[in-house]
Amino acid sequence: MTSKKLWGGRFKGKQDPIAVSFTESFSFDQKLWESDLAVLSAHVEMLSEKEILSKTVGQKMIAALNEIKADLAIGKIPLSGDHEDIHSFIEEELEKRIGQEASLIRIGRSRNDTVVTDLRLHLKNELVEIVKGHHDYLKALIDLANRFPNAVIPGYTHFRKAQPILFPFYCLAHFSAGKREHEALQFALELTDVSALGAGAVSGTSWPIDPVISAKTLGFSETFFNALDAVSDRDFLLSFYFAETLILTHLSRFCEDLILWSGEGLSYIELPDALCTGSSLMPQKKNPDPLELLRGKTARALGHLTSLFVLLKGLPMGYNRDLQEDKEPLFDAVKTLKESIYMMTKIVEGLSINSEALEKVWKEDFALATDLADELVRAGHTFGEAHDLAGQVVRYCSEKKKALRDLKMEEFRAIIPKANGHLLKTLSIEESAKRRESPGGTGHQAVAKALHAAQAWLKTP
Repeated sequence: MTSKKLWGGRFKGKQDPIAVSFTESFSFDQKLWESDLAVLSAHVEMLSEKEILSKTVGQKMIAALNEIKADLAIGKIPLSGDHEDIHSFIEEELEKRIGQEASLIRIGRSRNDTVVTDLRLHLKNELVEIVKGHHDYLKALIDLANRFPNAVIPGYTHFRKAQPILFPFYCLAHFSAGKREHEALQFALELTDVSALGAGAVSGTSWPIDPVISAKTLGFSETFFNALDAVSDRDFLLSFYFAETLILTHLSRFCEDLILWSGEGLSYIELPDALCTGSSLMPQKKNPDPLELLRGKTARALGHLTSLFVLLKGLPMGYNRDLQEDKEPLFDAVKTLKESIYMMTKIVEGLSINSEALEKVWKEDFALATDLADELVRAGHTFGEAHDLAGQVVRYCSEKKKALRDLKMEEFRAIIPKANGHLLKTLSIEESAKRRESPGGTGHQAVAKALHAAQAWLKTP
């Protein structure tokens, strides 16, 4: 049986079956069934309140829409068939229950304003969950920092060991980026929290509707300003895709560190067995597959953002069927972001520090060269002189295959005649990480202050 379309009066004959298949969206926009029912119910309530529909018809429609919702929730009605889209599916179900009066539900609205309101409502509800999951991830970062308060790891530039840093300082770097991610999510939520219902197809409607009523019923904070813009606007999706891409870009960088640090060459950290995989051939392998997949998801996220920008850039103002292509990427983006945040949270919760491996890191390392130069400046040298002398010491150590902290006083004095015992005391990995107490630095007091601020931020509603 061919499903009834919401149009057809000006056409004669049957539509080409390939065209039907090519243009349908029911196969994927059926995911919007809950949002569509909520939007339709809010619209009917508004029409009844404005006396555009009689209360009797309005109550009958609301009761039938609630029945459809209950039946869909338990699978009594299958989401299948050759329907054009979710809107035609629901109106057909409504007609089965109340007859021809079902078509009155189209008064004062169009599929154009309905579908974008459906999308907004769907994304708004998903964003609330995503924000909560993201908050859990940020909390896990701070908990991780507090589990290893004294661990000292290499800070890198150009992926060469640069200076010692506290592990909590590293965690706070990702927390700092996470706050920007949070702001991006909140901005996406703000742009999404606008009802387009009542904009009609392109120019509003001649019916005396009140979009504020339906917006409040649906829980939106605002209503549209201009009907033409309302049906054209997908900026809220762009904003969400930007937030998704930003978060996954940051997670990808985090993953890159963890993949390198957990490898046999470094082994600074240990990943939880439950989140790793093995090899079908090599029994010894413990592969960081979730981290690699998270890193790969970033390309997917960037694709969501880029594809919508390209989709929108050539469209004239008003609804165009091209916009049907906005839905499948959205559903994929929501799933991708939710799962990625959850997976990274679990990785952070299960991660541990390998203290023995970190001890070995510093044995043949020159990460204290900056501390040496700073101390020489304090002793009266210009920074240029200090930098050059410290560089000569590093060259000597490199040739002799020694670490800076293993040098004896006579070796120092061969390069730096005025070297003294105090200079040697500065060449401590632990002390190097502790002494950088400048605001936002890696010193213990600076980190403790930042952790306190982070915990206060997490408690803010």
